[in-house]
Amino acid sequence: MSLAEHVTQIREEMQDPLKVPPTEGSTCDRVIFRLLLHAGYSYHEILAQGADAANDCPDYTILPQSPGQTWYLEAKAWHVELKDSHVFQAVKYPNTKGHRWVVLSNGRDWRLYDQHMVGEQPPNRLVASARLACGEELVEFLTALGKDSVVSNGVEKFALQARVTHYLDEQLRSADSEVTKAVVAVVRKKLQGVKSSDVAAYFSGRFSQNRDGAPIPVRQNPTPAVTDGAVKFEKGDSSSPPDLSFTTRLSGHFGTADVSNWNELLHAAIVAGVKNGMGIAELKAALSANLRPGIHTNHGFRPVKGTDVSVQGLEANRAWRDSVILARILGIEVQVAFSWQNCDKVPVARRNTSATLRWAP
Repeated sequence: MSLAEHVTQIREEMQDPLKVPPTEGSTCDRVIFRLLLHAGYSYHEILAQGADAANDCPDYTILPQSPGQTWYLEAKAWHVELKDSHVFQAVKYPNTKGHRWVVLSNGRDWRLYDQHMVGEQPPNRLVASARLACGEELVEFLTALGKDSVVSNGVEKFALQARVTHYLDEQLRSADSEVTKAVVAVVRKKLQGVKSSDVAAYFSGRFSQNRDGAPIPVRQNPTPAVTDGAVKFEKGDSSSPPDLSFTTRLSGHFGTADVSNWNELLHAAIVAGVKNGMGIAELKAALSANLRPGIHTNHGFRPVKGTDVSVQGLEANRAWRDSVILARILGIEVQVAFSWQNCDKVPVARRNTSATLRWAP
C-alpha cells in the first residue's frame, strides 16, 4: 500500500468511535507511529521517549543515529487541541543539540516548526501544517518529512516553498503590500488606471469563491458543472474536470479493470497501454507521469503489476488526465466515482459532495 492509501485507511478507521484513541499513548500507537513507518522509517530509526542532553524526553526522536538529519515529534492525545504551550514544550528538544525540525501532532493536526527562524517566538516558527481530514495535504506533509526527503534535504525545500506560499498569499491579498504595489507597477505599463485594490481583489479571488459559492476557475479551459453528482466526458470533449484535489472514496474502472484510488487508475491505464503494444518510450511521450523501466520502489516509484514499468505516484488531477489520454489513444472507457472531503481547502459548495467522471469512445 502507498502512503496515500495508509492515510486514507487510518482516516476511515478514526471515523469509528470505538477506534478513536482515548489517550496520548494510544494516539501514538494507532495513528502517529503507524504514519511514521509508512513515511519510510524503520523501527530502529524511530526512538520513542529517548532522553536528550537536558534529560527531556521527546515522544519521538527520528533518525537518532544520524545527527545531521535528526528531528523530533511531540505528541498529544487525539482529543487535545494544540496550543502555544505545547509549541514551547516541543521546541525545547531541537534546541538542546542544535537540530532544526520538530513536529507537533495530536494525530489529527500536524505542524512543522523550524528552529532556524531566529528572532521569532516559537509559535511563529510554524512553517507548514496538515490535517488527517485532508488526506492529500497530509500525504504531502509526510512525504516531505519522510526518510527519502529528509536525507536528501527535501524537507528544507518543502518548508521554504510553504513559507513562500504563505507569504505571497498574504501579500497579494493586501492592496497596501509592497508586493502588490510592485505588481501594479508592472501591470500599469500595459493597462492604465489599474489600482492596487484591483490586483489584490484578483489574487483574493484565486483562493475564494464567487457569489454563488462555486469556485472561481483558474484554468483556461472551461470547467463543466457538477450536475446530479455526475460530470460526463464524451468523445471529442476536451474540457477540464473540476479540481480533484482532496477527493476520497473513489471507485471506478479503466476498461475491465476495477480501481479504488487515483494511482490504481493510472496503473490500470498503463497496463492497458502495454497490453495494446505501447512501449515505455511511447508511454513517456504520451503521459506527464515519470516512468522507469524495471522495478523501482524508491522516491515514490511503484512497479506496475503485469508490466516491466515503474511509475511515480501522481496527485489526483494528473492521474485523471494521464488516464484519459491513454483511454483516448486506446479507445477504452474510463469512469470513476468519488467524493470531495470536508476540508478547508475544498470550496464550500463541493465539501462532502459526490461526482462521477467518465470518458467513452
